[in-house]
Amino acid sequence: MKRKMCKLKISCLLMTAIVGILLSACAGKGRKEQESEVASGSVADAANEAAIVQLPEIGAPTAGKAYDINDMCHVLETYEQYNIQVPDTQMAEELLKDGYGSLTLKSHTVVAADNTASEDGKYDAVDEVVVEVQGADPLGILPQTIEKTVTYKRDAATSEWTITGESCKKWKINHKKLGGTAWKKTTAEGDIYIRLRDTLEFFYTNVDPTLKSTELVDFETTIMGVLASEKDGGMMLERIHILSGTVTDTGIITLKMEVYDDALEDYKEETLEMALNDFEQIEKEDLPFSEEEFREVSAW
Repeated sequence: MKRKMCKLKISCLLMTAIVGILLSACAGKGRKEQESEVASGSVADAANEAAIVQLPEIGAPTAGKAYDINDMCHVLETYEQYNIQVPDTQMAEELLKDGYGSLTLKSHTVVAADNTASEDGKYDAVDEVVVEVQGADPLGILPQTIEKTVTYKRDAATSEWTITGESCKKWKINHKKLGGTAWKKTTAEGDIYIRLRDTLEFFYTNVDPTLKSTELVDFETTIMGVLASEKDGGMMLERIHILSGTVTDTGIITLKMEVYDDALEDYKEETLEMALNDFEQIEKEDLPFSEEEFREVSAW
């Protein structure tokens, strides 16, 4: 009996020892896995941190000089030079649209991309370029000069520069050739004519302070004129008062006008919009109404 008890005690001790060894081994493995995960996390954090701080060093700008990129693209002496910047030939290709008269690089500022500008590390540098373009004027009546800021960012992986935004600073339009013009449009219903009085009391462009669009600008003005259209075999003449409109950088002109109703002895409530580019400019002598008729209808 004593022998059996002794053997039982020995068996219990052996089982206890084996379980202890197994538990110690598992605990050691768990600690190693945790240490490995911590080490991996530290390496990843270190790599991320290294990626964040590896930004290009932008040196102080040096004095610029005036030169021509090509016949239509020019650089002013106020355009300083940086050790990292958008190639001028790239801007000449991307910013000079069809119909533009010219492109001028005026100034720019290059900085390393901060946390916001980098867009999660995609970009490492920002070049904000102030340019002036002579917008398109296909009708030859509204030459326009547009000054805008173009934001370029450099891809951290490829070093390629990409336009990420544009905003208009100034939009000047020379309206001296608009007054006194005559226009004709042929439609299925008959011909339509517009003649504008010689004088424009004012002409102001309004750059939207929130959008700062570089593609379209509103203008305010006051231009009297006559709208003539074929009707019932005859020609109907109506007084028009142009109060506003829009012009695009590609030279599309839209006129917004009020049309006078003789029966009401007042202007119609609905405003009429017409794209002047849908018309062809003609001589006043080619209009289907006389100078006297024009003065009578367009007078206040």
